[in-house]
Amino acid sequence: MSEGGMRIQTGLRKRAHFLTLVPEVAAFVTLFLISLQYDHDNTKPEHVNIAVTCYGVFLLTLIDLSILRSGFREKFSNQYRSQVFCCALYLFCDGLFWHVHGIREQRPLIILTGMGYELLQPVMTVIFWQLLRSWIHEYTARERKLERIMQVLSVLYALIILAGTFTGWLFTVDPETGLYHRGPGHWISVVYPSVMVVLVLIRILRNRESIRTKMVLMIHPLVPFVCLLIQRMAGDWGPSLLPLAMCSAVIFHYTNVYVRVQQVTAQREQALAESKLRSLQAQINPHFIYNALSSVASLCDSDPTAAQEMVYQLSDYLHDNFSDLSKPNLTSFEEELNHLKHYISIEEKRFPNIRMEYDLKVTNFQLPRMTLQPLVENAV
Repeated sequence: MSEGGMRIQTGLRKRAHFLTLVPEVAAFVTLFLISLQYDHDNTKPEHVNIAVTCYGVFLLTLIDLSILRSGFREKFSNQYRSQVFCCALYLFCDGLFWHVHGIREQRPLIILTGMGYELLQPVMTVIFWQLLRSWIHEYTARERKLERIMQVLSVLYALIILAGTFTGWLFTVDPETGLYHRGPGHWISVVYPSVMVVLVLIRILRNRESIRTKMVLMIHPLVPFVCLLIQRMAGDWGPSLLPLAMCSAVIFHYTNVYVRVQQVTAQREQALAESKLRSLQAQINPHFIYNALSSVASLCDSDPTAAQEMVYQLSDYLHDNFSDLSKPNLTSFEEELNHLKHYISIEEKRFPNIRMEYDLKVTNFQLPRMTLQPLVENAV
């Protein structure tokens, strides 16, 4: 692909990344406008749930924007953004459901939000499992079996949700009142999360990560599951705990796992840059040393004193050069200049017609090591 085509493709990809924020912003604006309708009507309990889901979507949108602004475009970032997006959509369905619940004219929307609310659970389970694969690098035959079981159960659950919604087995919506009622098969919405939590905990506990990492990873599935049980025992018509718990788990996971992954990635990139610099330094040094030793050999007969001084200069140069390997990548300009003077002294012995002039107006700054020598060496 040509350079212009690559620039166009990169620009479209960046715009596509930011366009994924549009549904989250739209969800937040919609829930916010809905919550304003309940501003002067506190007699209905729905206004609490709508306000909570609106705030949750707002926080998730900020997290998504933070991931985009971080500049990382790796696979882990895309998977995590998918998790954040699905969680925001989950909250939106919950908030919209509470708004239309009990309105007879909105019966199709009640059914649609209820079905979407249930279908997003297996989707988020699959995405979280992929996040575990990116975070926990062990992937044995047992992990493959667990993944197959998880995928099969998620597909079966999605099919059951679709079939149960249209047959009334999962839930029904009264055509006269627009009220939501559980069906005889609604117990499946508790059994599936229970099985998924068990599989995820087995996956986390079997890896060799530290105890702290295991605890952080287990909080993500456990907190929503516990809130789900509490909400079921409370009759489901109090404050909506499950969406808020899922939002809190995603935020906790972001602050403890995603940020750590980004720190590790940044450290690896810094280590790679330092490794490249040292490799360049290792390539420059032999070439210069061979030439310097050849010059010493040629001066031993004609000018032993100059050869002796050149050996001293080469010794000082090598001492400074090898000690630089254990120092940080950045150094002061004065230190780099002093190191360069040893090199210039040797080159002046090799080439008497070389004359070095210094016009230094600013010296109080830092620069990467081995920056000046390649420039001067090419000039020589």
